[in-house]
Amino acid sequence: MLLRPLVIPSNSEGLVNNDEIAEDAYTVDTEYTKGCKVDNYKFTCVLDTDKIKNYTIGNVTGELVVNPKSIAAPSVTINDPTDKTYTGSPCVQGVSVKDSDAKLTVDDISVTYENNINVGTATIIYTGKNNYTGEIRKNFKITEASITDDMIANIPSVTYDTKAHTPK
Repeated sequence: MLLRPLVIPSNSEGLVNNDEIAEDAYTVDTEYTKGCKVDNYKFTCVLDTDKIKNYTIGNVTGELVVNPKSIAAPSVTINDPTDKTYTGSPCVQGVSVKDSDAKLTVDDISVTYENNINVGTATIIYTGKNNYTGEIRKNFKITEASITDDMIANIPSVTYDTKAHTPK
């Protein structure tokens, strides 16, 4: 748990001479368990008076505040986008965001795009939500589409009939 070992410096009120309360001398009861969402959780530290000598100590209660984690933290990785070719439709990317080995979901991160239709620089915007906070932007290029000979080579023939014809 987050409260181990419990050490109070000698200049603090309470323990003296840098005494330490050993890990097996207390237990912590809390509403918080690993993976709980960002919130405030009450806890109680129950001390074993048989193992703590030289002190009279009561139970300690308090509040554990779990803050959101920044998506810019070193443990959070976001895959780099790849350049795309112009299609006339919005260009999107395969998105992979992980915190250590855990893949983040739509509950953790929102993904939006700017300028992702026409040729130029497009931007992916990753925004943390719920247990995550912050914003990261990654750019990618949208390059011109090529017109190839085979795109225009299969124009069907028409028979002369005094009308104007436009290839389709």
